[in-house]
Amino acid sequence: MNRPLVSVVLPVFNGELFLSEAIESVLAQTWSPVELIVVDDGSTDRSAEIARGYPLTYLHQENSGVAAARNRGIEAAQGELVSFVDQDDVWLPDKLERQVAALRADRAAGICSCRFEMFLQPGDELPDWADVSLLQGSHRTPQVGTLLVRSELFDEVGLFDTSYVAANDTDWFLRTRDVGVRVAIVDEPLQRYRLHSGNASAQKELIQREHMRALRTSVRRKKAAAAGD
Repeated sequence: MNRPLVSVVLPVFNGELFLSEAIESVLAQTWSPVELIVVDDGSTDRSAEIARGYPLTYLHQENSGVAAARNRGIEAAQGELVSFVDQDDVWLPDKLERQVAALRADRAAGICSCRFEMFLQPGDELPDWADVSLLQGSHRTPQVGTLLVRSELFDEVGLFDTSYVAANDTDWFLRTRDVGVRVAIVDEPLQRYRLHSGNASAQKELIQREHMRALRTSVRRKKAAAAGD
């Protein structure tokens, strides 16, 4: 049976505190083959040294933001399937195996998504933007680290929009929805999302503005598509 290569894109910017744990959670996957691509977005800490200590592809770019780093990784990816992990998150060992199986079972699906759990970094206080209820149970809201994507989908939908600082993933999800991409679901938590003082999600006002912009853009796309029918 053919075992498709999964390319995993890990963008990092000054992520030395948690980078090793993220990398090791990918290298510990029960699925193989896996190609791990770390895209260093101009880090000034030990991120490059840490990444180069593992069997992976290391790419460096001038600081351009997480969307540009993800896009650089997608362009370098050799896999039939592409997944993403952030520098401060971790995967359960069978994440890729479960998601590959889901896409094999549903050939019409372009994406597989799973649930995720949130956990608080020991010693850190819960960020102001987060509610304690987030630490209870698991969640199925769109989150880039839960995805496994057929690589050809990026040709259809496009890459991440670098004009978004924080909501580039939301914009991409909406674009897939607007063209009717089918999503296969693994309804259990396979990713762990770390809450800590440095989360990008702490940029609450920026995220809200960008989410609204992405939603308005989606509405305009759908209206334009309906007018063209």
